Amino acid sequence: MTGRPRMDTEVQLLYAGFDQVANTREYKFDGVCRGGPTRHYVVGADLALFLKHHVGMQEGPALCLRLLIAELHTAPPATKPRLRRDLNDQDMLAYLATRPVPAARKTPPRRWKPRPQSAVPLAPRPAGKYYSSSTRDTTTPSSRQS
Repeated sequence: MTGRPRMDTEVQLLYAGFDQVANTREYKFDGVCRGGPTRHYVVGADLALFLKHHVGMQEGPALCLRLLIAELHTAPPATKPRLRRDLNDQDMLAYLATRPVPAARKTPPRRWKPRPQSAVPLAPRPAGKYYSSSTRDTTTPSSRQS
């Protein structure tokens, strides 16, 4: 016999959405087990944790799914994993440790420098669909009547 778990004990987790209550987002998952009832898992996440650790809200479901999978794999077979779990600082730091470090920029970002006024030529507006020639003043200063 191999060390792999039996097929009837494997749980497939399906993301079922989230509910937001005040500053807490509750991510819901359905645990489907072949030959067994569906179990409902909820992972609560305080929104302040996402801000504190600079993690995007769109990463919440994946982060909570990884947390549930790890908990299901580490739980002894005789015990049932918790149906409700809250995300904490240690969980967030463990998640951040698995993310790749962004590569350093090869060149510094370019700075915007305004052009001197003499270098910016002003061209007359072309007559066309959006600019009609009747709205433009085409008279020269000497031909205007005072």
